[in-house]
Amino acid sequence: MPDDRGNPASGCIWINGSKKGEVLNVEIGKIKTHNIGYTKYRGSTGAFPSYLEPSAIGEVFKVVKIIDDKVIWNDKLSIPIKPMIGVVGLAPEFESRSNAWAGEWGGNFDIQEITSGATVQIPINHDGSLLHIGDMHAIQGDGEICGGGGIETGGTVMLKCKSEKISNFMKWPRIINDEYIMTTAQGKPAEDAFRIALSEMLLWLENDYGIDKKEGYMLLAQILEARVTQFVNPT
Repeated sequence: MPDDRGNPASGCIWINGSKKGEVLNVEIGKIKTHNIGYTKYRGSTGAFPSYLEPSAIGEVFKVVKIIDDKVIWNDKLSIPIKPMIGVVGLAPEFESRSNAWAGEWGGNFDIQEITSGATVQIPINHDGSLLHIGDMHAIQGDGEICGGGGIETGGTVMLKCKSEKISNFMKWPRIINDEYIMTTAQGKPAEDAFRIALSEMLLWLENDYGIDKKEGYMLLAQILEARVTQFVNPT
């Protein structure tokens, strides 16, 4: 695929009844991948170690088969698939953005937890939501360090969308599954993204669970889990 046509997504999709100022709940149903995938390293990414010359690896491209829910890496190595959706985004409020980016509108999360059984919550900027979804991966490691990503593949996914009223404090997307509640953020440096996500979690605990910020901060110090899931794009 040409570099200027990467990260394909479907959209924009009008969600009946959804209004600006609400939150859109996007429930991820069954994901079915195609039987072919690929990954690519273009020769430089934001995650590449600075002490190495990009030419030490160069531009590389690998096509793989996906058989019996496994990525066939080579004759000796196979990897169980963990299908996920990289892009879940709504139209930004004021300007168009590349879907390689992410922000308060969602976008190119590349978060492995966006998979079957999860619900992504995103603040709505326009009536109808204008949903975009795509960038399916059969599997992806933290950071998506290749840039051309995880095991990029096509396929189908079932979605269920519903809008609801939003708390005034919610600015960034959230993810919910049977085990976790999750906040997301993007920023440079990575410490800024961590602080934004932490702030969003403290406000969520206070507003929905009645745990004030002081208590919440001490609680999170014991149970918080945090990861960098994407380290290669501008945000």
